[in-house]
Amino acid sequence: MDNMNSARLVVSGQYVELYEFLSYDCSLVVKRPRIGPKRRRVERSFEDLMNRKELYLRGAMRRLRRLINTNAYGVSCSFMTLTFAENIEDLKYAQQYFFKFIKRLSYYITGKNKNVLKYVGVIEFQRRGAIHFHVIFFDFPYVDASVLGAIWNAGFIRVNLIDGIENLGSYVMKYMTKNFDDPRILTHRAYLCSKGLKRPVVHNDLFKVSGLVSISDMDLLLNKSVYSQFVGDFEYSLFRLKGV
Repeated sequence: MDNMNSARLVVSGQYVELYEFLSYDCSLVVKRPRIGPKRRRVERSFEDLMNRKELYLRGAMRRLRRLINTNAYGVSCSFMTLTFAENIEDLKYAQQYFFKFIKRLSYYITGKNKNVLKYVGVIEFQRRGAIHFHVIFFDFPYVDASVLGAIWNAGFIRVNLIDGIENLGSYVMKYMTKNFDDPRILTHRAYLCSKGLKRPVVHNDLFKVSGLVSISDMDLLLNKSVYSQFVGDFEYSLFRLKGV
């Protein structure tokens, strides 16, 4: 790490990501022109719009993966699929119904009219266009399937206990992001999550990162060289903390 110009360390539960920026160049960062305090509308090509869409989706998936790993650490997790019996395609209506379900479920579990459940969820579109939800609940108590179905009261519901899966965030992403790039998602939330979730810890200070990283305390899972138009060349390493 002695030759780094800059570094970033992201800790998500037991997983640690290290970014070693080798040729950071601020001129590579693309900025939109400004006129006074407001941004000027810029005509963009279709290719540029697609590139921006891809960057947005990659960023959302990365944040979702880290959020799952951070909150899944040390607790039991349940994976729930919520499906509408009717062919519901209205995303706004579906999301509103989902939040009402969360409120009813929280009241059943706690007896309080306040959401205390911890979860992360995404939307998936079936081939016919119908909407359903995939949700991970963190530290979720046992609730009989028939009770869950009655509280959902809109269609099919399935629950699986998630246990013993390494890098849960990456594993679940394969199932939760099949339609992540659907254009309907771009005008709504990329994913749904409860308030009060723990957030990944990010360190950007070079000297602080150098003091925090101890290779002997971690197992290396992945290392690769990457080029980004925004930050130039960098090394990416993924570790798992030992003994956890």
